[in-house]
Amino acid sequence: MIQKNMKIQEVNKSRIVLDAETYLPLGDLYREAFTNYLNKKFIGK
Repeated sequence: MIQKNMKIQEVNKSRIVLDAETYLPLGDLYREAFTNYLNKKFIGK
């Protein structure tokens, strides 16, 4: 789990980009839940 959301620079289909050297894969199992979280907290406002 990502503890500090402020460090996320980019989210694309398959990974979360924290900085130029740090990428986290976004697995199929979590993709829908993570997308729903983003929509609820940031995009849906």
